[in-house]
Amino acid sequence: MNKSCPPFLLSRVALLLLLSGTLPLSLRAQVDSTNLPRAQVDSTRSSRVHVDSTNSAKVDADRRQNFWLSAGIGVGVHGIAGAAGAWYSNNHLVVGAHGADVATWGPEVHDIALLVGLRNLNPHSMIMVAAGPAVLGGKLYVGNLYVPRTVAKHEVGFALSALTMVNFSVVGIGLDGFVARSGNRLVEGVTLSLQAGGLGN
Repeated sequence: MNKSCPPFLLSRVALLLLLSGTLPLSLRAQVDSTNLPRAQVDSTRSSRVHVDSTNSAKVDADRRQNFWLSAGIGVGVHGIAGAAGAWYSNNHLVVGAHGADVATWGPEVHDIALLVGLRNLNPHSMIMVAAGPAVLGGKLYVGNLYVPRTVAKHEVGFALSALTMVNFSVVGIGLDGFVARSGNRLVEGVTLSLQAGGLGN
């Protein structure tokens, strides 16, 4: 009986040593396998945060609000044309008030309009188109000027304005084309216009 104890004990000791060596390896492998996806998740979250911050910075860089005044002189269909306006833009959207007058040596015709339109976001040049309701007045009527008729002092019509210009931070120069039409009046022309205000980024 005593002779069989040492081999039995040796086999148990060897088994314990084997288990003591393989168990930590097994646990370490499980820990590594658990940490690997967590590291990947952290990396993915970091990438998302970087992308979100980049997109937010790009949106902030593209956001633009501008306000400017414009005035110009040029030619109209029936004489000398003058135009003036006040504009506000928020990114591509533009709203403003625009007035124009076309005069000959005798009668004249004019309009005042409230316009809404679109523009580009180039920092040093602008192309803008806007349209809206207008009130027209004056005695330069459409058709034969010498045919007697009764025309209201003011008429409601529709106006369209197009502006292209080169600008710096506070001043710009460009061409302002406009047309407004009611039942008996027509205002149209092109002016060389100057702009002043917050025109930069």
